[in-house]
Amino acid sequence: MMVRDDLAAGRLIHPFADKGLDCPLTQAYYVVYRPECAALPKVKALRQWLHDEARATPAAPTRPTPAAPPPGSG
Repeated sequence: MMVRDDLAAGRLIHPFADKGLDCPLTQAYYVVYRPECAALPKVKALRQWLHDEARATPAAPTRPTPAAPPPGSG
């Protein structure tokens, strides 16, 4: 599963994990190509692979968003 396998194998590291800091990331992948290239087999294959990988990767746990302070309290 994309990044998870590389983290487990040591090819990537989780930055600041040794400091106990969590750096939440949102997952976003963008495939940019010229419109006339959309039908190219290599572009279609890359889009399909990213889609399949994203669907197979469990969603990261979400954190609750901090409540906004009441008006006039800041």
